[in-house]
Amino acid sequence: MGGDDYEVVVVYDEENAEFFGSVTGRRDGLTFIGSTPARVKEEFRISFDDYLKICAERGKSPDETFTGAMEASVVAAVDVAAAAAAEPGGMTLSEWLGETVEQVTAAN
Repeated sequence: MGGDDYEVVVVYDEENAEFFGSVTGRRDGLTFIGSTPARVKEEFRISFDDYLKICAERGKSPDETFTGAMEASVVAAVDVAAAAAAEPGGMTLSEWLGETVEQVTAAN
């Protein structure tokens, strides 16, 4: 894992005349700043290496990319109720769960 599989967003901050970068789709925050595109890329590498060092020191695996897939366990009655709620809309249980979670998290 050399940082190549991370999605990075870099924006130019005109007011401060610098590039601000961050890694998206992960729980662990990883940000970096540079005055040129080459410098912001270098700062990403430095931040990434520091992140891996901190993970190793804490005995923690580096955060993995969110894939959009998740596993959940519920009691059978909830499983049946959720499947019944999905059926009238012609949705699969996964589609219904995804939409429901999206609505709840958007409300918070």
